[in-house]
Amino acid sequence: MQDLARELNTSPATISRALNDSPQIGKEMKEKVKALANQYHFRPNSFASNLRKGKSKTIGVIIPLINRQFFSNIIHHIEMTVAEHGYNLMICQTEESYEKEVEYVDTLTEQRVSGIIIALSKQTVDYTHLEKALRADISVVQIDNVIKACNTSYIKTKDYDGAKATVRHLLHQGYRRIVFFNGLLDSQIYIDRQQGYMDALSEHNISIDPLLIFTNTNRRDTGIEATRSLLANKISFDAIFSSGDYAALGAYLVLKEHHIKIPQEVGIAGFANEYFTELVSPSITSSEQHSDEIGRQAALQIIKEITSNNTPLLKTSILPQLITRESSRKEQA
Repeated sequence: MQDLARELNTSPATISRALNDSPQIGKEMKEKVKALANQYHFRPNSFASNLRKGKSKTIGVIIPLINRQFFSNIIHHIEMTVAEHGYNLMICQTEESYEKEVEYVDTLTEQRVSGIIIALSKQTVDYTHLEKALRADISVVQIDNVIKACNTSYIKTKDYDGAKATVRHLLHQGYRRIVFFNGLLDSQIYIDRQQGYMDALSEHNISIDPLLIFTNTNRRDTGIEATRSLLANKISFDAIFSSGDYAALGAYLVLKEHHIKIPQEVGIAGFANEYFTELVSPSITSSEQHSDEIGRQAALQIIKEITSNNTPLLKTSILPQLITRESSRKEQA
């Protein structure tokens, strides 16, 4: 801007106002400035401008795993929505690490992003880092795994209801010895899903068997390991409900390997509706968490909070949709 100002014998402030179409600058001067700027391929440094203003047109998104369909779809709908309002995304992946999560929140705060949309890692039990961002006047919206005690907006899944509906479906199909693969109980997500599993069994006067409940079993490899353990120890079961689709896939592979018929001998149901659940044969029953709606609502809420200090916090949970497929339809097999 100093170079343009010297050539037009004016001040950098005038150049800045002209480029920003200020009504303080006349039409003739604006045309001269813009013509010269185009001649020299000059573009304003928006990052420097944002730093001067104290905020940027960037929103940070922190998620545990970008290679999960659930999270990648959330990001897709966040990006589409914020782009309509002139915002860009900065995406960070924690790989379920609390330390990386804290580091990313600090980095985004230092970069002066306008807002942060975050799905907490499964290790996260403290929210001091989120409070630090809030004190820096950065809007925060939690999604999926949330800490309700932290006073921010959140959009999450009704995990209890989703799990309960899945177990009710399995019971309706005639299954009674239902194994449950779960994550670690230091996450509210898995606490809620386990409670839904247990309450559905209790409704049908079926006692809870600790031998049928596996924690820290939400990956394909742990699903494989747990299913092999069930078979090796000759534990009686006729269905497996997994709080994640990848562990359900692990169980599916082991049952296929042992020529156990799905769903006639063992039914399978997962949670998240990952892409592969409808591609395998028999296809796998799962719960759609409406990641598109979570992403859209999170984006709209963060924009509202960024642009207005009077926006009320949004605290909502979305009911997942049980999608019954071949792996659990014993009556139709």
